[in-house]
Amino acid sequence: MSRYRIYQVDAFTTEKFRGNPAGVVPEADGLSAVQMQLIARELNNSETAFVLSPAGADHDVWVRFFTPTTEVPSCGHATIAAHYVRALEKQLPTCTVVQKIKAGILPVDVVKEGSDYRIVMTQGTPEFSEPLGAAQAEEILVALGLPASALDARCPIQIVSTGHSKVLVGIRSRETLNGLRPNLARLAEISGRIGCNGYFVFTLDVGLGRRPRSRPHVRAGDRHPRRSGDRERQRPTGRLSGEARAGRSAGGPVVLLRPAGRGAGAIGDGGSRGGGGGVETEGGASGGSGGRRLQVGA
Repeated sequence: MSRYRIYQVDAFTTEKFRGNPAGVVPEADGLSAVQMQLIARELNNSETAFVLSPAGADHDVWVRFFTPTTEVPSCGHATIAAHYVRALEKQLPTCTVVQKIKAGILPVDVVKEGSDYRIVMTQGTPEFSEPLGAAQAEEILVALGLPASALDARCPIQIVSTGHSKVLVGIRSRETLNGLRPNLARLAEISGRIGCNGYFVFTLDVGLGRRPRSRPHVRAGDRHPRRSGDRERQRPTGRLSGEARAGRSAGGPVVLLRPAGRGAGAIGDGGSRGGGGGVETEGGASGGSGGRRLQVGA
């Protein structure tokens, strides 16, 4: 029976219980897509990354991303988390790693800083669809609970993708943004018709002495919405930089782990727990930085 390690990593922070959490399963070869989906559902993060051996000579590593309900082509904060764990486990020097993801083949820079790492990813080339028609735009506004007067005239409502399409909705007011109460079911239904998987509602409203703030507010289709959205700090060049560390201790970098119970359970391909074959979880730690172990088999 094969064993796997599971990490929960807080990206974009050096403080425990901050940033944006992602699950990471390094050396995930041997897991089926069904098992990956079940693990992602069990962890219930917005995304879990599975790090696999390369499938060809044009990349160094293959990474797959799963939400609790489906596989997705890319994920920024889970990319940062996955390559941070990989760098820690392999004690990599400063280097560029070429990753294959569902959205394409892209470089990731691993920067060694003392005993720690900084991870920088390059996103795919942005693709801008034509602004949505008046009827579709109005339908989305109703589902978001926004009047037309809330829109920023400089920002047309349109689908934009760097590999994982979202509807971008620019509004005028920070106060309006913070008070959104969207109809998630209706947004998910609209997404299926227009071919996107979420909505980034943002504002260019900047208070005195404050930095611009945007909030990717809704990801349609996820069964368990957990957060207001990914806090991805995007540079104008399309590169995404973040620190996937969750604080430090006297003994070195700390990777925040999801607590593991002492009793074992099982997740079979059919989704049942506690019987049959499949993925078996155990309490305890393994690996240099700790982790949650999995056993897979009959």
